[in-house]
Amino acid sequence: MSKRDLKSIGKEIKNVENDQGQWQMRPQEIEVLIDFFSFMPQDITVAPGATVTWVNRDDVQHAVASTGKAFKSKVLCTDDKFSFKFDEPGAYEYHCSIHPKMRGKVIVQ
Repeated sequence: MSKRDLKSIGKEIKNVENDQGQWQMRPQEIEVLIDFFSFMPQDITVAPGATVTWVNRDDVQHAVASTGKAFKSKVLCTDDKFSFKFDEPGAYEYHCSIHPKMRGKVIVQ
């Protein structure tokens, strides 16, 4: 496989070439939108080391909290963001602590 082919693949799977010309995985950066009283997407799967950012696009306040208390945001007003880096594999269920019927899940594998 040529270096050019690797660069094409790298763009698709978010790999980057370091200073020594070696390929390494770059942690994913995933965005979850909060809008219409829901998380979009509701369930996501990421690799260890990925950072998930929740962005409130709703016109009311929300707060993101994991059921297992791994993370909790402050109250997010419209356009506020909250990020959390998922280093450990597992399933992380979360909800809006203001509107508990809003639920989602991050699967790290």
